[in-house]
Amino acid sequence: MALKLPVTVKDLPEERVQQRKAQGLNPLQAIVYTEPGDVLLPEPYKRAAEKLYNFKYRSDDIVVTTYPKSGTLWTMELVWAMTHLDQFQLPQKKHTNERVQAELAKVRPGPIDEECLTLQLAEAATAPRIIWTHLPLKLLHPDLLNTCKVVYVARNPKDICVSFYHFLMELKGRFFSGTFENVLDAFIADNLLYGPYWDHIRQARQQKDNPNFHMMFYEDMKTDILQELRKLSTFLGLQLDDAMLLKIADYAHFDRMKSNSELRPKLLRRQPLRGQAGRRLGPDRDPGGRGQDGPLDSRERQRLGLYLQIPMNGMRPCLPSRRASRESWPRCVWWAAPVTSSGSLGLLVSASLPGGRS
Repeated sequence: MALKLPVTVKDLPEERVQQRKAQGLNPLQAIVYTEPGDVLLPEPYKRAAEKLYNFKYRSDDIVVTTYPKSGTLWTMELVWAMTHLDQFQLPQKKHTNERVQAELAKVRPGPIDEECLTLQLAEAATAPRIIWTHLPLKLLHPDLLNTCKVVYVARNPKDICVSFYHFLMELKGRFFSGTFENVLDAFIADNLLYGPYWDHIRQARQQKDNPNFHMMFYEDMKTDILQELRKLSTFLGLQLDDAMLLKIADYAHFDRMKSNSELRPKLLRRQPLRGQAGRRLGPDRDPGGRGQDGPLDSRERQRLGLYLQIPMNGMRPCLPSRRASRESWPRCVWWAAPVTSSGSLGLLVSASLPGGRS
């Protein structure tokens, strides 16, 4: 029997639509929200919410979940390589999502339900399935953590805002026509998709003692990827030595991904990436003095309190300078949920499909 969705999904009120418009976010992009929880989601979620909530996970699934711009696809590529040792060193000419979708077309000829494409991908996949999502844990099946392993990646919220800004700028006005401060305002007001960030990460933190749950920090991955891969390997029950883990780290390294345009989602291929993928932490350059002691910090203390301390490794986030021209700012990372029908529901799968490899 299907489980009842624990929330009601509603259209975003006009007042909220106008608020997002004032923050530079495209009002033509249909948005819904959940009640309770106030999670903002793409409109297609409304039609697929119950299917997503009742999705059948398998015991050998690995689910990667994050708030957007927290290293989702970086982590997914790492997990995929760790579980596909015979394949990850072969040349990959397509982005992970495109490889899997191409295989889906082979095993499911005929029209594809665009609204539930991600569910079709997952259902057609054979083990091991690697599923990633931006949905908070409360919108996923309640037996998820009793069924399979979940990897959650957290990132400092200031760096998330910077990465969000650069990502939106890459879209060249398709979904955004504002400034960095608009993004910061939208984040603080919980007006970005899959937010509120604070509740998203709190739900994850509540599972920290669950043996099927592994929480990673983006900052730790950037500082010592080998150590983080050792922990991840142990959690996944793999016996990988340091030599293999270093090969995996190199496979998923930002610079390698950035230099291979074929691995970037089509939406971002038109514009060359400039600067550093992943937006490394660096000296604080904060527009309007809104960094370490600005509204975001007050909000962080208010919403998270001492419940979770995200490691900063003694460094401050690198924020765009008000004095710098927009063209001179380093640009964006491609590690984010693709803005396509296949990504619109917040659930994607990377796995071996019958008749081909992922």
